[in-house]
Amino acid sequence: MTERAETGRGVEPSVGNELSQALGSGVDPGLEVIEDAAAVTTRKESSNLDLGAASWALYEGARDPYVILIVIYVFYPYFATAVVGDPVKGQALVANIAMICGLCVAFTAPLLGASIDKIGRRKPLLLLMTGLMLPLLVGLWWIRPGLGGLGIGLSSVVLGLLGLAFAYSELLHNAMLTRAATPRQASFASGLALSLGNFFSVFMLVFVLWAFALPGKVDWAFVPKQPLFGLDPLRHETDRIVGPLVAVCLAFLAIPIFLFTPDAPASGIGLFKALSQGFEGLKATLRSLKSHRAAAVFLASRMLYTDGMTAILVFMGVYAAGVMHWHTLELLAFGILLSIFAVAGGQVGAVLDAAVGPKRSIQIEVLGAAVCLLAQLGMGPNQILYLRYDTAAHAML
Repeated sequence: MTERAETGRGVEPSVGNELSQALGSGVDPGLEVIEDAAAVTTRKESSNLDLGAASWALYEGARDPYVILIVIYVFYPYFATAVVGDPVKGQALVANIAMICGLCVAFTAPLLGASIDKIGRRKPLLLLMTGLMLPLLVGLWWIRPGLGGLGIGLSSVVLGLLGLAFAYSELLHNAMLTRAATPRQASFASGLALSLGNFFSVFMLVFVLWAFALPGKVDWAFVPKQPLFGLDPLRHETDRIVGPLVAVCLAFLAIPIFLFTPDAPASGIGLFKALSQGFEGLKATLRSLKSHRAAAVFLASRMLYTDGMTAILVFMGVYAAGVMHWHTLELLAFGILLSIFAVAGGQVGAVLDAAVGPKRSIQIEVLGAAVCLLAQLGMGPNQILYLRYDTAAHAML
């Protein structure tokens, strides 16, 4: 389980992003959900997943490498340090991209989710979002320092559009679960999706480490002598290649969901009418929160909690690259190491939940995370836990 598993779905830190996901997840408490429930209960109630449900889960494996390789460990840190050229300005620019992207999702995702319920079919829009991500991911190859690249402004637009397309694909993917699996299968499908997302993310981390980061730096028999495909590390080609690699992963692993996963039937309602009806339904849902205070408090609290956690994940790699001066090799090793700790954390979390309950577990875990973050603030190239470290006196051999 990687850090991605601990944040749930969604990676861009935003104002109201989690609330938007909850309100705009494509699950409307109206007639559409009743019809979906009636449709899935006609299928055999079994915990064994059929091809459609497995294909739905596989799509998560197609999407998650974007989070791990692009957002957290490789491309964003490279963009903030090498492309922008100033780690401080780079971190500020990444924050602005994430903020603008998050605000756009916050204001549009609820309406999109409510409108999809009126339109019915999810696959056409999911195919559109997936198709939009592919050329944008390939386009990351041309984001490079100096002249000849896309430039910082256009590069920021590309990264922002990628974040938007990813968030919308997440919403649409979640909205297909009621058709992909029966109620009894839903938890199994979600668990498989989480496992596949983590598996392919870690697999690609290890592949990039083996194929591009380690060659030329270690003399191990199982590691290529030079980066694959003749890529030049001095031109940051070994960093930029992760965009096309993630695009290839997304393109191939996304195919089954469009071939085998059931979709809701088309309602015959046009786009503009669906948007109008969705807006009215969204207003009714928001008004209903006034009489459901506990639900409203839960949604708002979860929004703040999840957005805080995802913000930490987004800036983890950027911080390591800008403050600690780590490069791709160190960041990839960092990602793999954190994935191992995340697996252990998931197991400890389950035990803790059973022992003291979910609320107390979260309180303990948040306190532990806060202590670790305070300790992290005391780390630097020349200090360990706020204590100065003489690098000249303890030089590496």
